[in-house]
Amino acid sequence: MGFSMQSQFGAIERKVEMLISRKSNLDKSQFENTKPLEESIADVLKNMKFSTQDSKVEPIVSQQSTSKTEESTLKVSNFKKSFLFNAADFLKGASVDMDHSSSSNLNPLIGYDQSNLVLLDRPQLLTDKAWCSNAENPVLTINLAKYIKPISVSYEHAHWEGIVPNGAPRTYDVAACLDFYCEKWKPLVSNCEYSQYGSNEQMCNISSHMDVPLIGKVQFRFRENYGGTKTTCVHLVRVYGEAKTPAKIEEKNLRSEEICTDLRWYYHNSYFKYIWANKNCTVLYENNCCLECPECCQECLITDYNRKTFENIGLYTLLFVVTVIISFFVFKLQSQVHKLEKKSEHKNHRFENREEIELSHSDVLQASKIQGRTKPPDPINPMISKEEFQFNAADFLNGASVDMDHSSSSNLNPIIGYDQTNLVLLDRPQPPEDKAWCSNAENPVLTINLANYIKPTSVSYQHSKWHGTIPNGAPRTFDVVACLDYNCEILEPLVSNCEYKSYGAGAQEQACNINPHPNVSSIGKVQFQFRENYGNTEMTCVHLVRVYGETKTPVKTETKTLKSEEICTDLKLYYHTSSMKYNWANKNCTVLYENECCSECPKCCNECLITDYNSSTFDNIILYTILVIVIAIVLFFAILTVFAILFSCVPCLIGRDQL
Repeated sequence: MGFSMQSQFGAIERKVEMLISRKSNLDKSQFENTKPLEESIADVLKNMKFSTQDSKVEPIVSQQSTSKTEESTLKVSNFKKSFLFNAADFLKGASVDMDHSSSSNLNPLIGYDQSNLVLLDRPQLLTDKAWCSNAENPVLTINLAKYIKPISVSYEHAHWEGIVPNGAPRTYDVAACLDFYCEKWKPLVSNCEYSQYGSNEQMCNISSHMDVPLIGKVQFRFRENYGGTKTTCVHLVRVYGEAKTPAKIEEKNLRSEEICTDLRWYYHNSYFKYIWANKNCTVLYENNCCLECPECCQECLITDYNRKTFENIGLYTLLFVVTVIISFFVFKLQSQVHKLEKKSEHKNHRFENREEIELSHSDVLQASKIQGRTKPPDPINPMISKEEFQFNAADFLNGASVDMDHSSSSNLNPIIGYDQTNLVLLDRPQPPEDKAWCSNAENPVLTINLANYIKPTSVSYQHSKWHGTIPNGAPRTFDVVACLDYNCEILEPLVSNCEYKSYGAGAQEQACNINPHPNVSSIGKVQFQFRENYGNTEMTCVHLVRVYGETKTPVKTETKTLKSEEICTDLKLYYHTSSMKYNWANKNCTVLYENECCSECPKCCNECLITDYNSSTFDNIILYTILVIVIAIVLFFAILTVFAILFSCVPCLIGRDQL
């Protein structure tokens, strides 16, 4: 303990002892032309009144004469210096004011700010820990650890012999800031020179006659550097005030001993464990670890990268991921709610006057006889009876959809891209040839969730426009069954062996009536089972299917609103004049048909998709890309953490037992 106290007290007096020890070894003739070093700042400022040139205040170094007067002066100075207090010491609470200092290499764009290394009062300075600035006249503003009446300032460069390294400060001024922004200031030292004939630390006194109040902030203004280089590199500055009592020597406790022992062992035995540990300069110096691990103190940083760093990175990354995911799902939920509201309003408006189905299947047969149709119950009728009173429950625009889980695979549901399967349910006068639901299955199955529970009266199939000969691949015969459960395991036949035949022009849609079924009151799902196609081709292509139920009153015709007019006009304009704007716009089939844009822009409706590629698509791509990148970063840090634990903790525990 006595040795520790002596070493600490010796560190406080090292500057004074350095001055005295070097005094007797200097050659007087070498410096016979130098100015007296005891010249105070008061004399300098006094001389400035009578001279147009700056008077240099020589730093206090061991260049003094050996006169008795100067020896006595040194003794007085030595007595006072034993109680000097460095108010610019980072370990005591001082800090660099970055807002009013020049930019430097210690404050990078990415990474922690290490600017306070220039205030870390330590015996041995490293060249790679200097505060370097490319400013023409760099400014370093310091928030002192406490308010003081300044006595002197000093600058210390990293160890050098003979020649001061290029880039080191040569002359500088020091001013006291009288306000927070340093807009009001008072000079303390002017034209202080760091001499090549002195020691590593060189001081400039501040005149005691100057009317300087207690100050809490100072500003170093570097005027010139050695070598005239573009970059000025400052290693360590100090601002001294006088203390009534010497600095307290803190006793090293057991906890400090443990910290220092651990850090020393980690440094020499486990790289990952050392990186993981808290090893910043404050920890090392406050726990007096520099004697035990000098390498640790030499390499320390103001804010180091340790376990907390990785935890913070992981935490912020996770927070960002959660925020992105929540935002994504909120956006999707809002979109779905908006779509459901629109569909619900549309459905309610269309079917608000629908009542129970009153016409029986026998009435349909009777009506067929009156019109001269004497075909069997399941024939193909080119015209649908009472068409204006029919309700197509398989219309996508009314809310019907294809059940993909219980349907054959098709070209409308690619591996990459949006599912467009519901085009086969889009009820339009002329289905386009290139928008068919095509399947390679031997007997394709198309399962449909109807828009509403109905008692079916007929089904129909419509192919794209043809003349004379039905195109190859078109369905020839098919069955329709009702699904009585969700998975279509319990079936009830509705139509069997329904055939699509050529009846000349205008017979693209052909229907098959459904006999009444006592076991089927109302259904919500049907299944088309295609048995044979024209040309016996490998692929069967289905263009449009319908499932009819009857309604007492015809469907209301909606009035086109002003908003719909604007949408249609804009889409028509974009389609014909700006491909980019058209691709960017929301132009899916639902938008076009619900706003009745087909008469205004028929090509838009012919080319429309169930889910189109628009601005939302690109937004989603960007969102998913960010999400993937973020997840990749999280996984990277997670793997890095696991490796750090595996490669450092186990050896560390083994080695600790061996100590």
